[in-house]
Amino acid sequence: MARDEGITALSRKPLEVAFLFDDHAYSFSDVLVVGALCGEWSPFIARTRDRRRQSDDPLPPAAAEEVVAFRRARRLEAASDLRAWLGERGLDENDLVCHALALARERAGSLPPSSGSVGGHPRSAADWWPEAVLSGDIERWAAVLERWVTASHIGADVAAGGDGPDAAGEEYADRVAALIDAIRESGVLVVAYGADERRIEMLARACLDYQIWAASAVAGPAIDRLIGRKRLGWTWLEYDAVIFKSESAAWEAALCVREDGERLEDVAARADAPVVRRSGRRQDLRLAQDSILMALAPGEVGGPVITDDEPILLQLRQAVAPAARDDEVRQLARAELIDASLAVAAAGRTRRVGKW
Repeated sequence: MARDEGITALSRKPLEVAFLFDDHAYSFSDVLVVGALCGEWSPFIARTRDRRRQSDDPLPPAAAEEVVAFRRARRLEAASDLRAWLGERGLDENDLVCHALALARERAGSLPPSSGSVGGHPRSAADWWPEAVLSGDIERWAAVLERWVTASHIGADVAAGGDGPDAAGEEYADRVAALIDAIRESGVLVVAYGADERRIEMLARACLDYQIWAASAVAGPAIDRLIGRKRLGWTWLEYDAVIFKSESAAWEAALCVREDGERLEDVAARADAPVVRRSGRRQDLRLAQDSILMALAPGEVGGPVITDDEPILLQLRQAVAPAARDDEVRQLARAELIDASLAVAAAGRTRRVGKW
Protein backbone atom coordinates (compact mmCIF):
# COMPACT_ATOMS: atom_id res chain seq x y z
CA MET A 1 0.00 0.00 0.00
CA ALA A 2 1.38 3.42 -0.99
CA ARG A 3 1.99 5.86 1.82
CA ASP A 4 -0.68 8.31 0.56
CA GLU A 5 -3.21 5.49 0.32
CA GLY A 6 -2.27 4.42 3.83
CA ILE A 7 -2.85 7.92 5.18
CA THR A 8 -6.23 8.04 3.48
CA ALA A 9 -7.17 4.70 5.03
CA LEU A 10 -6.02 5.90 8.46
CA SER A 11 -8.27 8.95 8.22
CA ARG A 12 -11.22 6.58 8.69
CA LYS A 13 -9.63 4.79 11.64
CA PRO A 14 -11.81 6.37 14.40
CA LEU A 15 -14.93 4.97 12.69
CA GLU A 16 -13.61 1.42 12.42
CA VAL A 17 -14.87 -1.28 14.77
CA ALA A 18 -12.25 -2.31 17.31
CA PHE A 19 -14.09 -5.21 18.95
CA LEU A 20 -17.51 -6.76 19.45
CA PHE A 21 -19.11 -7.77 22.72
CA ASP A 22 -21.98 -10.07 21.80
CA ASP A 23 -23.60 -8.08 18.99
CA HIS A 24 -22.53 -4.65 20.28
CA ALA A 25 -19.77 -2.91 18.30
CA TYR A 26 -17.17 -0.62 19.87
CA SER A 27 -15.14 1.63 17.61
CA PHE A 28 -11.68 3.13 17.89
CA SER A 29 -13.38 6.43 18.73
CA ASP A 30 -14.78 4.70 21.82
CA VAL A 31 -11.30 3.43 22.66
CA LEU A 32 -9.78 6.91 22.35
CA VAL A 33 -12.43 8.36 24.65
CA VAL A 34 -11.45 5.72 27.20
CA GLY A 35 -7.90 7.08 27.01
CA ALA A 36 -9.28 10.50 27.92
CA LEU A 37 -11.37 9.06 30.77
CA CYS A 38 -8.20 7.43 32.11
CA GLY A 39 -6.52 10.87 32.07
CA GLU A 40 -3.97 9.74 29.49
CA TRP A 41 -5.02 11.39 26.23
CA SER A 42 -3.36 14.79 26.64
CA PRO A 43 -0.01 13.33 27.81
CA PHE A 44 -0.22 10.82 24.95
CA ILE A 45 -0.67 13.56 22.35
CA ALA A 46 2.20 15.57 23.83
CA ARG A 47 4.45 12.52 23.73
CA THR A 48 3.35 11.77 20.17
CA ARG A 49 4.24 15.29 19.06
CA ASP A 50 7.71 14.98 20.63
CA ARG A 51 8.44 11.52 19.30
CA ARG A 52 7.45 11.96 15.67
CA ARG A 53 10.90 12.97 14.52
CA GLN A 54 12.55 11.54 11.44
CA SER A 55 16.21 11.30 10.57
CA ASP A 56 18.19 10.18 7.55
CA ASP A 57 21.13 9.19 9.72
CA PRO A 58 21.97 5.47 10.18
CA LEU A 59 20.04 3.83 12.99
CA PRO A 60 22.22 4.12 16.13
CA PRO A 61 22.88 0.92 18.14
CA ALA A 62 20.52 1.92 20.97
CA ALA A 63 17.62 2.43 18.54
CA ALA A 64 18.45 -0.81 16.75
CA GLU A 65 18.21 -2.57 20.12
CA GLU A 66 14.76 -1.05 20.64
CA VAL A 67 13.66 -2.45 17.28
CA VAL A 68 15.00 -5.89 18.20
CA ALA A 69 13.23 -5.80 21.57
CA PHE A 70 9.98 -4.77 19.88
CA ARG A 71 10.19 -7.63 17.39
CA ARG A 72 11.09 -10.23 20.01
CA ALA A 73 8.24 -9.17 22.29
CA ARG A 74 5.79 -9.82 19.45
CA ARG A 75 7.60 -12.81 17.94
CA LEU A 76 8.28 -10.99 14.69
CA GLU A 77 11.74 -12.41 14.06
CA ALA A 78 11.30 -12.77 10.29
CA ALA A 79 11.34 -9.55 8.25
CA SER A 80 8.26 -10.72 6.34
CA ASP A 81 6.38 -11.23 9.60
CA LEU A 82 7.29 -7.71 10.74
CA ARG A 83 6.17 -6.14 7.46
CA ALA A 84 2.90 -8.07 7.57
CA TRP A 85 2.24 -7.08 11.19
CA LEU A 86 2.88 -3.42 10.45
CA GLY A 87 0.91 -3.50 7.22
CA GLU A 88 -2.15 -4.97 8.91
CA ARG A 89 -2.15 -1.94 11.18
CA GLY A 90 -1.58 0.65 8.47
CA LEU A 91 2.05 1.18 9.48
CA ASP A 92 5.43 0.68 7.83
CA GLU A 93 9.02 0.17 8.97
CA ASN A 94 9.69 3.91 9.01
CA ASP A 95 7.04 4.28 11.73
CA LEU A 96 8.85 1.69 13.83
CA VAL A 97 12.24 3.32 13.22
CA CYS A 98 10.91 6.73 14.33
CA HIS A 99 9.43 5.15 17.46
CA ALA A 100 12.68 3.31 18.25
CA LEU A 101 14.77 6.46 17.74
CA ALA A 102 12.55 8.40 20.13
CA LEU A 103 12.76 5.68 22.79
CA ALA A 104 16.55 5.50 22.45
CA ARG A 105 16.86 9.29 22.77
CA GLU A 106 14.63 9.34 25.83
CA ARG A 107 16.63 6.62 27.53
CA ALA A 108 19.84 8.48 26.72
CA GLY A 109 18.38 11.72 28.06
CA SER A 110 18.71 13.56 24.75
CA LEU A 111 14.94 13.62 24.20
CA PRO A 112 13.34 14.21 27.62
CA PRO A 113 9.88 12.70 28.11
CA SER A 114 7.15 15.20 27.38
CA SER A 115 5.79 17.30 30.20
CA GLY A 116 2.28 16.55 29.03
CA SER A 117 1.41 19.99 27.69
CA VAL A 118 -0.22 19.99 24.30
CA GLY A 119 0.25 22.78 21.79
CA GLY A 120 -2.42 21.50 19.43
CA HIS A 121 -4.33 18.34 18.70
CA PRO A 122 -3.73 16.40 15.49
CA ARG A 123 -6.61 16.02 13.10
CA SER A 124 -5.22 13.15 11.05
CA ALA A 125 -4.90 9.64 12.45
CA ALA A 126 -1.57 9.44 10.61
CA ASP A 127 -0.25 11.85 13.28
CA TRP A 128 -1.22 9.75 16.32
CA TRP A 129 -2.08 6.20 15.22
CA PRO A 130 1.53 4.93 14.84
CA GLU A 131 2.42 5.98 18.38
CA ALA A 132 -0.85 4.59 19.75
CA VAL A 133 -0.09 1.17 18.27
CA LEU A 134 3.68 0.98 18.77
CA SER A 135 3.54 2.23 22.37
CA GLY A 136 0.76 -0.23 23.22
CA ASP A 137 -1.53 2.55 24.45
CA ILE A 138 -4.37 1.71 22.07
CA GLU A 139 -4.22 -1.94 23.14
CA ARG A 140 -4.34 -0.98 26.81
CA TRP A 141 -7.27 1.41 26.34
CA ALA A 142 -9.16 -1.22 24.37
CA ALA A 143 -8.58 -3.70 27.21
CA VAL A 144 -9.93 -1.16 29.71
CA LEU A 145 -13.06 -0.66 27.62
CA GLU A 146 -13.55 -4.43 27.40
CA ARG A 147 -13.41 -4.55 31.20
CA TRP A 148 -16.03 -1.82 31.53
CA VAL A 149 -18.33 -3.47 29.03
CA THR A 150 -17.90 -6.91 30.60
CA ALA A 151 -18.65 -5.59 34.08
CA SER A 152 -21.89 -4.08 32.80
CA HIS A 153 -23.02 -7.56 31.73
CA ILE A 154 -22.10 -9.40 34.92
CA GLY A 155 -25.44 -8.55 36.46
CA ALA A 156 -24.17 -6.90 39.64
CA ASP A 157 -25.83 -3.50 39.52
CA VAL A 158 -24.07 -1.90 42.45
CA ALA A 159 -25.21 1.56 41.49
CA ALA A 160 -28.80 0.50 42.12
CA GLY A 161 -27.87 -1.25 45.36
CA GLY A 162 -27.10 0.63 48.49
CA ASP A 163 -23.35 0.95 48.55
CA GLY A 164 -22.89 3.31 45.62
CA PRO A 165 -24.65 6.32 44.16
CA ASP A 166 -28.09 5.67 42.71
CA ALA A 167 -27.98 5.73 38.90
CA ALA A 168 -31.01 8.02 38.99
CA GLY A 169 -29.66 10.13 41.86
CA GLU A 170 -28.09 13.56 41.88
CA GLU A 171 -24.65 12.40 43.02
CA TYR A 172 -24.43 9.85 40.22
CA ALA A 173 -25.57 12.43 37.64
CA ASP A 174 -23.00 14.93 38.89
CA ARG A 175 -20.20 12.39 38.58
CA VAL A 176 -21.26 11.47 35.05
CA ALA A 177 -21.37 15.16 34.12
CA ALA A 178 -17.86 15.63 35.50
CA LEU A 179 -16.56 12.74 33.39
CA ILE A 180 -18.23 14.17 30.27
CA ASP A 181 -16.59 17.53 30.96
CA ALA A 182 -13.22 15.79 31.30
CA ILE A 183 -13.71 14.12 27.92
CA ARG A 184 -14.48 17.42 26.21
CA GLU A 185 -11.65 19.29 27.90
CA SER A 186 -9.10 16.64 26.92
CA GLY A 187 -9.42 17.47 23.24
CA VAL A 188 -9.91 13.82 22.28
CA LEU A 189 -13.12 14.59 20.40
CA VAL A 190 -11.07 16.37 17.73
CA VAL A 191 -10.01 12.94 16.49
CA ALA A 192 -12.65 10.66 18.08
CA TYR A 193 -15.26 12.08 15.74
CA GLY A 194 -17.26 8.85 15.78
CA ALA A 195 -18.41 9.56 19.33
CA ASP A 196 -21.58 11.64 19.44
CA GLU A 197 -23.20 13.09 22.56
CA ARG A 198 -25.11 9.90 23.32
CA ARG A 199 -21.99 7.78 22.92
CA ILE A 200 -19.94 10.07 25.14
CA GLU A 201 -22.51 9.81 27.92
CA MET A 202 -22.65 6.02 27.54
CA LEU A 203 -18.87 5.75 27.90
CA ALA A 204 -18.86 8.09 30.92
CA ARG A 205 -21.54 5.95 32.56
CA ALA A 206 -19.63 2.76 31.73
CA CYS A 207 -16.54 4.19 33.42
CA LEU A 208 -18.42 5.22 36.55
CA ASP A 209 -20.45 2.00 36.73
CA TYR A 210 -17.26 -0.03 36.54
CA GLN A 211 -15.70 1.98 39.37
CA ILE A 212 -18.79 1.43 41.52
CA TRP A 213 -18.96 -2.27 40.69
CA ALA A 214 -15.25 -2.89 41.28
CA ALA A 215 -15.37 -1.14 44.66
CA SER A 216 -17.68 -3.80 46.09
CA ALA A 217 -17.35 -6.75 43.69
CA VAL A 218 -15.11 -8.75 46.02
CA ALA A 219 -15.87 -9.67 49.62
CA GLY A 220 -13.26 -9.64 52.40
CA PRO A 221 -13.30 -13.40 53.07
CA ALA A 222 -12.52 -14.12 49.40
CA ILE A 223 -9.56 -11.78 49.61
CA ASP A 224 -8.29 -13.51 52.76
CA ARG A 225 -8.56 -16.93 51.13
CA LEU A 226 -6.68 -15.83 48.03
CA ILE A 227 -3.87 -14.29 50.08
CA GLY A 228 -3.51 -17.61 51.88
CA ARG A 229 -3.30 -19.49 48.58
CA LYS A 230 -0.78 -17.00 47.19
CA ARG A 231 1.52 -17.07 50.21
CA LEU A 232 4.53 -18.32 48.25
CA GLY A 233 3.98 -16.50 44.97
CA TRP A 234 3.37 -13.14 46.66
CA THR A 235 6.34 -13.39 49.01
CA TRP A 236 8.30 -10.13 48.70
CA LEU A 237 12.01 -10.67 48.09
CA GLU A 238 14.73 -8.07 48.58
CA TYR A 239 18.11 -9.05 47.23
CA ASP A 240 21.36 -7.92 45.62
CA ALA A 241 22.37 -9.01 42.13
CA VAL A 242 26.10 -8.87 41.39
CA ILE A 243 26.87 -8.90 37.67
CA PHE A 244 30.21 -10.36 36.57
CA LYS A 245 32.04 -10.08 33.25
CA SER A 246 32.42 -13.84 32.82
CA GLU A 247 31.01 -17.04 34.24
CA SER A 248 34.44 -18.08 35.49
CA ALA A 249 34.75 -14.80 37.42
CA ALA A 250 31.33 -15.39 38.95
CA TRP A 251 32.25 -18.93 40.04
CA GLU A 252 35.52 -17.69 41.52
CA ALA A 253 33.65 -15.02 43.45
CA ALA A 254 31.15 -17.60 44.71
CA LEU A 255 34.00 -19.76 46.02
CA CYS A 256 35.58 -16.78 47.76
CA VAL A 257 32.30 -16.17 49.60
CA ARG A 258 31.42 -19.79 50.39
CA GLU A 259 34.84 -21.29 51.02
CA ASP A 260 36.89 -18.34 52.27
CA GLY A 261 34.13 -16.49 54.07
CA GLU A 262 34.66 -13.20 52.27
CA ARG A 263 31.90 -10.60 52.04
CA LEU A 264 30.18 -10.48 48.67
CA GLU A 265 30.53 -6.68 48.59
CA ASP A 266 34.32 -6.97 48.94
CA VAL A 267 34.58 -9.63 46.24
CA ALA A 268 32.41 -7.57 43.91
CA ALA A 269 34.54 -4.46 44.46
CA ARG A 270 37.73 -6.39 43.73
CA ALA A 271 36.24 -7.77 40.50
CA ASP A 272 34.78 -4.38 39.52
CA ALA A 273 31.37 -6.06 39.36
CA PRO A 274 28.33 -3.80 39.84
CA VAL A 275 25.97 -4.58 42.73
CA VAL A 276 22.32 -3.90 41.90
CA ARG A 277 19.72 -3.68 44.69
CA ARG A 278 16.49 -5.37 43.56
CA SER A 279 13.13 -6.33 45.01
CA GLY A 280 9.90 -7.89 43.83
CA ARG A 281 7.34 -10.60 44.36
CA ARG A 282 8.43 -14.15 43.81
CA GLN A 283 5.87 -14.75 41.05
CA ASP A 284 7.47 -11.99 38.95
CA LEU A 285 10.99 -13.42 39.06
CA ARG A 286 12.55 -15.48 36.35
CA LEU A 287 12.43 -19.17 37.16
CA ALA A 288 16.19 -19.60 37.55
CA GLN A 289 16.48 -16.67 39.96
CA ASP A 290 13.38 -17.70 41.88
CA SER A 291 14.69 -21.23 42.50
CA ILE A 292 17.98 -19.87 43.85
CA LEU A 293 16.57 -17.10 46.06
CA MET A 294 13.91 -19.30 47.66
CA ALA A 295 16.61 -21.73 48.77
CA LEU A 296 18.61 -19.01 50.55
CA ALA A 297 18.45 -17.70 54.08
CA PRO A 298 18.92 -13.94 54.55
CA GLY A 299 22.56 -13.04 53.96
CA GLU A 300 23.36 -16.18 51.96
CA VAL A 301 24.68 -16.08 48.40
CA GLY A 302 23.47 -18.24 45.53
CA GLY A 303 24.40 -18.77 41.93
CA PRO A 304 25.85 -17.95 39.57
CA VAL A 305 22.84 -17.85 37.28
CA ILE A 306 22.97 -16.71 33.66
CA THR A 307 20.46 -13.94 32.90
CA ASP A 308 20.51 -12.18 29.52
CA ASP A 309 23.97 -13.67 28.92
CA GLU A 310 25.24 -12.14 32.16
CA PRO A 311 26.59 -14.30 35.00
CA ILE A 312 25.02 -13.11 38.26
CA LEU A 313 25.40 -13.94 41.94
CA LEU A 314 22.38 -13.34 44.17
CA GLN A 315 22.39 -12.43 47.84
CA LEU A 316 19.09 -12.53 49.69
CA ARG A 317 18.49 -9.63 52.03
CA GLN A 318 15.03 -10.60 53.28
CA ALA A 319 11.88 -12.49 52.31
CA VAL A 320 8.55 -11.16 53.56
CA ALA A 321 5.43 -13.32 53.34
CA PRO A 322 2.21 -11.51 52.31
CA ALA A 323 0.20 -10.24 55.27
CA ALA A 324 -3.59 -10.22 55.12
CA ARG A 325 -3.63 -6.76 56.74
CA ASP A 326 -1.27 -5.23 54.18
CA ASP A 327 -3.25 -2.79 52.03
CA GLU A 328 -1.03 -3.38 48.99
CA VAL A 329 -1.47 -7.15 49.27
CA ARG A 330 -5.24 -6.79 49.65
CA GLN A 331 -5.35 -4.58 46.57
CA LEU A 332 -3.36 -7.20 44.68
CA ALA A 333 -5.82 -9.89 45.73
CA ARG A 334 -8.82 -7.71 44.91
CA ALA A 335 -7.46 -6.99 41.43
CA GLU A 336 -6.84 -10.68 40.74
CA LEU A 337 -10.33 -11.68 41.87
CA ILE A 338 -11.89 -8.95 39.75
CA ASP A 339 -9.84 -10.10 36.75
CA ALA A 340 -11.07 -13.65 37.30
CA SER A 341 -14.70 -12.53 37.44
CA LEU A 342 -14.32 -10.51 34.26
CA ALA A 343 -12.57 -13.36 32.44
CA VAL A 344 -15.44 -15.73 33.23
CA ALA A 345 -18.07 -13.17 32.20
CA ALA A 346 -16.29 -12.31 28.92
CA ALA A 347 -15.54 -15.89 27.83
CA GLY A 348 -16.76 -16.42 24.28
CA ARG A 349 -18.44 -13.02 24.13
CA THR A 350 -15.63 -10.66 23.09
CA ARG A 351 -14.24 -10.75 19.55
CA ARG A 352 -11.50 -8.50 18.26
CA VAL A 353 -12.27 -7.06 14.83
CA GLY A 354 -9.71 -4.32 14.31
CA LYS A 355 -5.93 -4.60 14.35
CA TRP A 356 -3.87 -2.66 16.85
